[in-house]
Amino acid sequence: SQLDTGSVAPSSLGDYQTAAIEALLAALTTGYPRNGQVVMATGLGKTFVAARALQMRAERKAMKVLVLAHTNQLIIQLEKAFWPFIGPEEQTAIWNQSEKPTATTLESCNFIFGSRDSVSNFIESGGELPEVDLVLVDECHHAHTLSTRYQRILTHMRAGTADGPQLIGLTATPFVSDPEAELEPVFGKPLVMIDMIYGLRHGFLSQVKYQLF
Repeated sequence: SQLDTGSVAPSSLGDYQTAAIEALLAALTTGYPRNGQVVMATGLGKTFVAARALQMRAERKAMKVLVLAHTNQLIIQLEKAFWPFIGPEEQTAIWNQSEKPTATTLESCNFIFGSRDSVSNFIESGGELPEVDLVLVDECHHAHTLSTRYQRILTHMRAGTADGPQLIGLTATPFVSDPEAELEPVFGKPLVMIDMIYGLRHGFLSQVKYQLF
């Protein structure tokens, strides 16, 4: 039988966004696969897709989510981007160099936005993370097999395995510059793949011409 994903989004969304939300929502609802990537070119709305899919998932059953990124600025941006989808009554927590939530806050919040370094340092110092349902990594091409700090977090949490939280990575560039580093062993195959060429061909992105004088 087909998964009933309900009404995905307003008619103002592009078909590609609706399809992306449906694909991610199906994974979040069934819990399978345990890991996956959402690959969407810059400007196509990968953060919106993730936030909307989680909003729809929460309409059935709330999920406790740890959102990770490699910079403090990204973490703050992500929290603000998620706010319209989380709702005014939902408490969120920022976890970075400036803000360090208490153990009680970490347990009570369904959405924790943590910087890679802060969470990794916490684990290295012997801290125990609360159990979560999903680890969502933005700019996940930084969380490859040779990324020591990310791997410390994901291994400690058993993210992407049957015994740990589901693991989803968001990226516009699913490539790693180091030839010895890999992304697929961490995040699996893409659930969604909408690249720049698709965006340009279908008019979702604009072509820019540069002239040098």
